[in-house]
Amino acid sequence: MAKPPPRDTSIPAGILAALEQAADGMTPGELRTHLLGSAEGKQCLAALSGSARPAPASLLQAAAYDWWKQREIIVEPPRPGKNAVRLWHPERVPAAWKPAKAEGSPASPASAGAGTGTVTSQLHANSTAGEQKLMVEVTQLLASTWKRSPHEMAKRTLQSILHNLGVQRIGAAGQRVPFQPQHQELDEPSSADLEPGAPVEVVEPGWILQNCPGDYLLAKAKVTIPSS
Repeated sequence: MAKPPPRDTSIPAGILAALEQAADGMTPGELRTHLLGSAEGKQCLAALSGSARPAPASLLQAAAYDWWKQREIIVEPPRPGKNAVRLWHPERVPAAWKPAKAEGSPASPASAGAGTGTVTSQLHANSTAGEQKLMVEVTQLLASTWKRSPHEMAKRTLQSILHNLGVQRIGAAGQRVPFQPQHQELDEPSSADLEPGAPVEVVEPGWILQNCPGDYLLAKAKVTIPSS
């Protein structure tokens, strides 16, 4: 059986054009509202969702990290008091995000200070503390979005992006595993004395970011004590 063609993860021209017009970037929700205002924008959203229905903001955010990895856009972490990231056209980002380029190495907006901009898709042992902190914040946001999203396609896309960023899933719903308190927690309080290694059932997977350069637990897996 022939393999299906690879999924096109490049950013649609209509979305890139919309970001180019935005003076202060756009959240995924703002971008979706803007695109719904034109026939071309609606077509972009429908193509992204793979159906006649416009893609939800959660799917836009998931796709945005593919575009970010391909250096087609810039992703700004949530601003103080906000939950949403902001998406920027590369030519519209503030000048403060563009530090002088060192000879023989690419410029890194994340190292410009204040934790803004983006980071390279690969973290190395010599990455700055600011870059590592930003990667933790971005992957925490992605894992949180995965947890909240009701859309299976968005979840699959987010899971793929998390994996590509070095994030591993801890368990799968319905899986029976030995209890590891450092990576798991009970979904509901229990009076039972749960010892490490005791059998538990995963209710909701957790997430751990690896090699950044150490490991960061983004979310513990939720587990329950099996009834039998």
